[in-house]
Amino acid sequence: VIGLVQVGAQSMADRYAYVPYIGLFILLVWFVSDIAKRNKYRRIFVAFTSLLLIIALTAVSWQRCQLWGDQFALWDDVLKKHKVAFAYNFRGLAYAAQGLHHMALKDYDNAIAMDKKFSEAFNNRAIAYNITGERTKALNDYHKAVNLNPKFADAYYNRGLLQLEMNHLDMAIADFTTAIGINPDMADYFNYRGVAFRSKGEYEKSFADFNQALKRNPNFAEAYFNRGLIYHIHKQHIPAIVNFSEALKIKPAYVDARFSRGLSFASLGKFDQAVKDFNNVLKVDSKYIPALENLGIALKKLKRYEESSAQFKKVLLIKPDDREVLNYIEEIENIKQKN
Repeated sequence: VIGLVQVGAQSMADRYAYVPYIGLFILLVWFVSDIAKRNKYRRIFVAFTSLLLIIALTAVSWQRCQLWGDQFALWDDVLKKHKVAFAYNFRGLAYAAQGLHHMALKDYDNAIAMDKKFSEAFNNRAIAYNITGERTKALNDYHKAVNLNPKFADAYYNRGLLQLEMNHLDMAIADFTTAIGINPDMADYFNYRGVAFRSKGEYEKSFADFNQALKRNPNFAEAYFNRGLIYHIHKQHIPAIVNFSEALKIKPAYVDARFSRGLSFASLGKFDQAVKDFNNVLKVDSKYIPALENLGIALKKLKRYEESSAQFKKVLLIKPDDREVLNYIEEIENIKQKN
């Protein structure tokens, strides 16, 4: 607490005063009490002085507390007094949370300029570079982060996400595997390694990873969705629907899960349920072409030809040259003429 042995990056902090001051305040109270006992005038003086002190400290405390309710105010205050790398890094995170990634990059640059071994700042800058479309710079920063700290699980995980995005599947799997080796309790690591395995067509490994993710986090909607996709790929539509439904219980606005459940219902011939799911998807995104097309097909199966044709025509407003949709409309017109 007195700074002879430094704990963490900071040499001092507000919280360091909390416990040591208890004893000092007890001494002060006893001292004031002894003074106040001696005569009436001293008691009045002590009471008046104490009141002024309490008012002054209340005002200062109130002012100080405002900093802790606003990340920007807090780190701005730190940086006014001390130019330290970790403050730039944390303010960068605050900017990133607001979507101000270019501002975040400036702060990460400052943090790294002050501390060339700041692996967390390299990781955070890499995330910002990726969001702003600078993938090469992002990869370079992830490499630096893991070289500086070989036990930095999140940096391996984030690099794996970027490799997955770039379709470098083997490298993504290697990074997720390293992250799992460092921290085997993180459901996200298993989930995204499962996605990479699925993209490679290694469905058994993929399925096992989604199970591991759900074992660690039973409320992981994305893992239920991804496991449902494996069932759907293998035409096991009932367990697929069960998994998509679990995902929707956790995240009712999960569009991909609702659309995929609609496909599974349609595959089972349950077109009424499929129509409900596709309609719910279109309430969120009225121009989602796969939902429009599959809704049209489901309505056609239900012999609701006018409604089916209307959905296909909505597709043509977005994709006028969609030959498959034109064929569906022509087929519906032929059916209507025969009837």
